[in-house]
Amino acid sequence: HTHTTHHHTTQSPTPHHTAMETLPPLPRHAQQRGPRVRSGGLRTNLRSRPTNSANGTLAQTLAQAKPNSLGSDNSDNTAQHAACLSLLLAGHADAFCEFFTLTEQHPGLCSQAESLRVLQQQLSVADTARRSGDTTATQQARATLAEYFEGEQQADLAQYFWRSCATGGGAARQAVTATISMGLGCEAQGELESAQQHFYRAFEQCTASDDLKDLLPAVAEHVGRVLLLKAVQAEGEAEHAQKALELARTHDVKNIIAHAEFVLAGLDEKKANFAQAIEHLEAYMALSSHRSDLQPQACLSLSRCHEELGDLELALQYVKQLVCSVAEDSDLVLAVDLHSRIGKLQLLLRQNQESAASFKKAYELSQRLGDVSVMTRVRYQYGAARATCLAGTFMQQVVANNKEALGQLLLWKTTRHGPLAQSIGFQSSIAPSPLKIRLASHGEVTEDNNSGDEEFEEEFEEQQQHQQQQ
Repeated sequence: HTHTTHHHTTQSPTPHHTAMETLPPLPRHAQQRGPRVRSGGLRTNLRSRPTNSANGTLAQTLAQAKPNSLGSDNSDNTAQHAACLSLLLAGHADAFCEFFTLTEQHPGLCSQAESLRVLQQQLSVADTARRSGDTTATQQARATLAEYFEGEQQADLAQYFWRSCATGGGAARQAVTATISMGLGCEAQGELESAQQHFYRAFEQCTASDDLKDLLPAVAEHVGRVLLLKAVQAEGEAEHAQKALELARTHDVKNIIAHAEFVLAGLDEKKANFAQAIEHLEAYMALSSHRSDLQPQACLSLSRCHEELGDLELALQYVKQLVCSVAEDSDLVLAVDLHSRIGKLQLLLRQNQESAASFKKAYELSQRLGDVSVMTRVRYQYGAARATCLAGTFMQQVVANNKEALGQLLLWKTTRHGPLAQSIGFQSSIAPSPLKIRLASHGEVTEDNNSGDEEFEEEFEEQQQHQQQQ
């Protein structure tokens, strides 16, 4: 019931929220001299009832208020004014103090009607629950505010309410959840040290209570993830990754185990510990289903490590395995790199024709990519592979002591940009068969010559096989 000083009558109870929504703003002369009830009766009565608010007593809050901060004609301040009066008339003195302090510290809230409504509503719920001794409901109301401000991308307010949930007493499980949420907020802002401290605190709380041990795997996952992030940022620091691996193994957190093995492999590869890196990578591959997003990089790392150790066949096998699992259209940059790597390994294995085909594929993909620098690099690789094939063709004739074929190849080499090259109809450095060169030099290249060309090539291949057997 609201007692008025002028009529000394008792009004019938009415919903205070509805009344405040229609409350007109104070007249300007009343704002200047101040209503007698607010300065005398209401403030005196509230002073006589001390509060436990974290923001101080109501009297201190009002004393620190800016001039006209609750009575301005500004529309933003009017919304703040109405909400503050609504909390006061409802008897939520602590909620008023906190609401007023938060809106003064975050002026942007005053222009967000929905945020003000949610803040006023949930602070009222939390204050009512606190008075009745229901700490669980108090934590829930403050957690609702934390989640709301997280969704509104206001991290400082979200952290404020999570902190009050974690340190305000009440249910231990809700406190652990709030501590974890604080750690996640710090992690999202890149504050890894603070995030690690929050996660460790939650881990200690779960370890100390038998009722919370079911939360240990989840908390261990958060701790391990932050440790791995620190290991990646601090290059060469394997200590964090090793701690994460041991913790994940203790609580059987497979995705962190897989991630830790992958991180340790990368650190070993940078230190040229290729054998140790392969061990970690193979351990990751056994658990790759839990972190499949790292599999492409793991296959490339395995290929590089085996190449460094001289096992080119196995290095080539891992890259081919990766090519089969990667869609070209989804990642053109990765596809270009993979085909280029295959071509390089094939060239080292003296698979010259296959190498040229792989570099050609990489060049075609680079043209689709449109990156001039990548296109130029792959074009040189493709040209080098084709030149190697041509050199192999020349050397075959030298070894076979086939002077006629060698002379025709030299003739083609010196005239490949002239009229003879145009009459033969071949491209760039792809060497034609000696028969086609001989016919072209006599002006006898026609469509009917294709069959003879194929017969010559078959005969030439038989000669090569015979020489290899010898």
